[in-house]
Amino acid sequence: MPSIQNTIIEFNFTLLLGRIYKNKAKSEEDIM
Repeated sequence: MPSIQNTIIEFNFTLLLGRIYKNKAKSEEDIM
């Protein structure tokens, strides 16, 4: 079942990237 594991890892990675991007946008708003 490596395909399912890879899908879960990719999904978690996407969530992590989205969270980092959101935090970045938030901190940039605070600086403005």
